[in-house]
Amino acid sequence: GNPADASRPGSAASLGHCDDPAASRPGTSGGGGEKTCCYECFRQVYVERAERVCEPQGAGAQPVVRHFCGEACAARFREASAKRGARAQELEKLRSSVLGGEAA
Repeated sequence: GNPADASRPGSAASLGHCDDPAASRPGTSGGGGEKTCCYECFRQVYVERAERVCEPQGAGAQPVVRHFCGEACAARFREASAKRGARAQELEKLRSSVLGGEAA
């Protein structure tokens, strides 16, 4: 990744590991445990073994917890998220220059 991306809001730098309250619910550790799907490759993984990444939402909204089968899929997700964030900023900059140019 680009080191300049680390300071951008919504970039991979703002995605982090997080504690998932659902992963520690009582009664889910018996019988093999609860499974979830990897957000990247859709492989099934036990919730307690899943790699978790918090994806921030808009202002005031709760972050969304994404589950991954391992660090490789989590890294691919972070990279794609950083690219989406950079592209969104680029589009916003273009919009403001076009709209700003029409208003002048």
